[in-house]
Amino acid sequence: MTDLTLALGRAASMASARAARWLTLACMLCAWSVQRAEARAVSSLAGLLQMTGHLHHPTLRLVAMKGAYPHDELEALSPEHRDNTEVFPVSVPGLSARRHIVKIRDLIG
Repeated sequence: MTDLTLALGRAASMASARAARWLTLACMLCAWSVQRAEARAVSSLAGLLQMTGHLHHPTLRLVAMKGAYPHDELEALSPEHRDNTEVFPVSVPGLSARRHIVKIRDLIG
C-alpha cells in the first residue's frame, strides 16, 4: 500500500507541477491581454507603476484619476515614464474642484 501511495503521490506532484506551469503561462497571457488599467485614489503615480509592474507590456495604458494637477507625482517618475505620460484636465458639471486624468503608455515589463 505504501508503494501505491508513493506512486500516486509522485503522479500528483507531477500533475501539480504541470498545473503550476500552465497557471504561470495562463497568467502571463492574461497580463498581455490587459489593455488598460484604471485607478482612482489608490496611490501615487510611482506607487501605481510599482503595484502594476507585473502587468506592464508595450500596449498597456495606465489611467489614473487625480484631483489637482499632480506636479510632485510627475516629478517622482523616471524620465522615461514622464515622457510617456499625458495629463488631461477634466470638468465635472456641478463640481468646482479640479480634476485630472493621467495616462501613462508604453510600459515595458
